[in-house]
Amino acid sequence: MIVVLSAENINQISSPPLVGQQEIMWNLVTFLGDSSFTVPAALLIYLWLCFNRLWRQSIRWALCFGLTILFVSLTKIIFMGWQIAPLLLNFTGVSGHAASATTLYLSLALLYSHAAPHRKQLLTIAASLGLVLLIAISRLAIKVHSPSEVIAGVALGIIAALVFRRGFRPPAAGTRPLRGRSLVALLLMLIMLATNGTPAPTQDLLMQIAMTLSGRSTVYGRTQPL
Repeated sequence: MIVVLSAENINQISSPPLVGQQEIMWNLVTFLGDSSFTVPAALLIYLWLCFNRLWRQSIRWALCFGLTILFVSLTKIIFMGWQIAPLLLNFTGVSGHAASATTLYLSLALLYSHAAPHRKQLLTIAASLGLVLLIAISRLAIKVHSPSEVIAGVALGIIAALVFRRGFRPPAAGTRPLRGRSLVALLLMLIMLATNGTPAPTQDLLMQIAMTLSGRSTVYGRTQPL
């Protein structure tokens, strides 16, 4: 089945819409994983690491986050252009919200808890995983992804965050936390406010790339209901 041309329907087969406060809540949660926020936030983390003179870690972070976004994009382009996807799964590409949010928030938790007591590290990481879980659930609640797409996104994000974490040596006794944590938190809030809740047009861009590369005038869409 060939569907298309709108980012709103590329990932959807008709299903009962959410209404009222529930819809507003899940859309607010899902925006925390939108690339209009996660990409500038990832750039801020890169600059934060440079500010702390963690040059290798900054490069590792850029590679981990950048390759995560690239992998997500490729899975979507390959499906939309050529309908290539895992067999027996309702799968149109890895969830970018789930992947980028998991990479971002889990890495932030690791950075903020660096050199903290072990218990505080665990609590910080648990809180970030709780946020990631909410974002993942929101993608299912607003009917834009299947479970397999969301699970793949979370798994990819966890792998990226763990690879990034391997660049840090276990903090020695007396190691200080990273400088500028309060400023980074403030800048993250300002980035969130600056986006004004407007999603990035990434899906439309990927659709155009898929059509250009495949030579098609339309893209393949989901054939199974969510």
